Amino acid sequence: MFNPVVLIAEDDTDTRETLRQLLHVEEFEVIGAEDSILAYSTLAATRPDIVVVDVMMPKVDGIGLICWIKNSEE
Repeated sequence: MFNPVVLIAEDDTDTRETLRQLLHVEEFEVIGAEDSILAYSTLAATRPDIVVVDVMMPKVDGIGLICWIKNSEE
């Protein structure tokens, strides 16, 4: 059976863990990233089916991450 992979880009540990638990119950495979830079580097290695992005994160905000993804050649 195929379990969709979800990447959660969220800097708040409690929120990231809550989302992970909720998605895990629904049989998603969940990968967490604590900031946009880590999320972007994780994307190439994991190729998730969906990305959940927090808009307000340090370093690069969620909008910046979405722009990186959109402009990526992959």
